[in-house]
Amino acid sequence: MPAEIKACRTAVGYMIRVEGRGTLRESPAVRDFASQCLGQQRALTLSFDLSPCEYLDSTFLGCMVGLHRRTQDEPQLEMTVCADQDTRRRLLAATHLDKLFHCIETVPEPAGPWVPLAATELEKHEFGKHVLECHQRLSELECPSAAAFKTVADQLARELAQSHPHG
Repeated sequence: MPAEIKACRTAVGYMIRVEGRGTLRESPAVRDFASQCLGQQRALTLSFDLSPCEYLDSTFLGCMVGLHRRTQDEPQLEMTVCADQDTRRRLLAATHLDKLFHCIETVPEPAGPWVPLAATELEKHEFGKHVLECHQRLSELECPSAAAFKTVADQLARELAQSHPHG
């Protein structure tokens, strides 16, 4: 199933719905949209509706971890993950993100139209940095895969340094 990522306003903030697959291809657009929402200097909840989601890759998960960390640093911000228990188990349990994220079963009502979030085409080095940062976040988790994510992040860091030696 192809990815369709869309967003809308809710009564208390914004919601991002992941239909199909959430992958490294879509994660920069999600990061950019969510960062813009979270930067509004007001109290809000950013909700991820994963109920129609089939798959999330490690980069997308790492992107979500980064957004979650941002909300933890700012008390007026909250991030929720909306999906039933089976979906949460399938998408998040292996990385223990079902325990890290504030998960709820009820999806907020949209308070505006759905807007598609088109995949952002980043320059190769910027895209590599994004993937690296997402895997570094996952390597810091207390989960069975942390060491594997660290290995991936270390390899990506070496490749980025070789391809772009000045930064």
